[in-house]
Amino acid sequence: MGIPIHFRTYTNPADTNSMTQHGDKKTGVLQPGEVVKVKVRDQAMRAWGETLRRYQVEDLDRVTLDLRAVYFHDQSRWMYGQESRPDPNNPHKRIRISAPEQKVNQRISD
Repeated sequence: MGIPIHFRTYTNPADTNSMTQHGDKKTGVLQPGEVVKVKVRDQAMRAWGETLRRYQVEDLDRVTLDLRAVYFHDQSRWMYGQESRPDPNNPHKRIRISAPEQKVNQRISD
């Protein structure tokens, strides 16, 4: 089961901003090592609440975070393991920055 958590750090405070450790709305770019608080939006939790009750889920033993996309100040982004930047000739297209490393299955035999 997956419950999405979407958050952004805008230049101006908005309802979907993440929060600083002190409880203020985070504005601007995340800095290296900076920590923000995010939460499941109320409407998403209400939607999933019925499913959780149907399966009699009362407590969780484990939570997994699955980061799918990170957007950077220079308009580059990391999405599903691939880095890209906007195409200067076509604003609706992106150019891959680096190809993902191929994983090789190597077996060790005696």
